[in-house]
Amino acid sequence: MGLINYSLAIGALIVPISQLGSDVTIFNRAAKKEASAVILLKTTNNLRLIICIILIILSVSYFYIKADNKDNTAILTLMMAACLFTSLDIYRYFFDGILKSKLNSIAAQLGIYLSLFTRFFFVKLNLCLIYFTVPFILSVAIPFFIRYKFFSKLYKNISFKKIKRKKNKYNKYLIYTGIPLTLSSLSIVFYTKINQIFIGEYLDMGAVGIFNAATTLSQGWSFIPIAIITSLFSQILRGSNKRLKDGASLLYLITILISAPIIIIMNLYSFEIIFHTYGNAFIDASHLLTILSISSFFSVAGTISYRTIIAMGGYKFVMYKMFIMAGFNIILNIILIKYYGVLGAVYATLITEFIGATVANFFFKKGIIFKCMIHTFFPRKYINSFLDSPN
Repeated sequence: MGLINYSLAIGALIVPISQLGSDVTIFNRAAKKEASAVILLKTTNNLRLIICIILIILSVSYFYIKADNKDNTAILTLMMAACLFTSLDIYRYFFDGILKSKLNSIAAQLGIYLSLFTRFFFVKLNLCLIYFTVPFILSVAIPFFIRYKFFSKLYKNISFKKIKRKKNKYNKYLIYTGIPLTLSSLSIVFYTKINQIFIGEYLDMGAVGIFNAATTLSQGWSFIPIAIITSLFSQILRGSNKRLKDGASLLYLITILISAPIIIIMNLYSFEIIFHTYGNAFIDASHLLTILSISSFFSVAGTISYRTIIAMGGYKFVMYKMFIMAGFNIILNIILIKYYGVLGAVYATLITEFIGATVANFFFKKGIIFKCMIHTFFPRKYINSFLDSPN
């Protein structure tokens, strides 16, 4: 589990670099100019493929040189195949842009179901670890080929000469527009995945597995407040600035009310939760569950802050903040993991999420996020006005 999650963390760094921000660029272009998006996608495929292959070769070579067990290198190499398909699958953003998300959904579900069936089959056969890379590859390769086939059939009449003629122009455009988006995406990946890589570097793959088990369970409930935030925010954005601030305070309050009992349960029954989900081999993860569940609370709160800042036009603020927090998180992980092991990674996550959700946002527009947070504890001042609003 640790080795597979370590590989996924490496892949999470490779994908945004090789995509060069084309997830955003292709989506925006497809939404406005479908034909232009088709040419942009086709002309830049080779560029993204070359970047991805170079990064995979460098990653596997580094791991091969430092790894004691060469079988682990084979597993990492196979997991990088999944990374390759993810990097090339820009088609999903294109189809989202032209309002054909149904195709994306069908393709993704087919990949997921076949992947789950394969996992179940391999477990029943009691196969060794290397076989369990196959479901990860299937879960991304099948959607990729379905989208690619549909895309090729849909736009087979576009002239290859026209594409070749515009190749250099579109490659330059992707590099020019993609580098800022890539840096922003990388900062988010560093923010969320770098601790797993450092645990693998300083400790071992077993420790990565323990950390990932605790992280997965501690975040398992966060979809509830995130779903509420997503649904309510569309209503909040339709009103005035006051409604936006009141709405942010209301969302903070909802998040606290949902999170508090879950964190208490995680604290009281951490041993039982780990034992009945991951089994006795992962029991060390129970000591990490409470702290990581608190981190998840701050992560959800950070989502509210992020959406509020973006709604107020703070795009540059968010970009600079993410860069700073990513650098801070890297330094914190290096120091704490080196001295405190997996527990150090847990505390690095907690500290980063806490600062990222609170203090780091207080510098935006004279502390407006801080005021919204303080306002949260005085619900009478905003709930009635928010609910009574005609919007």
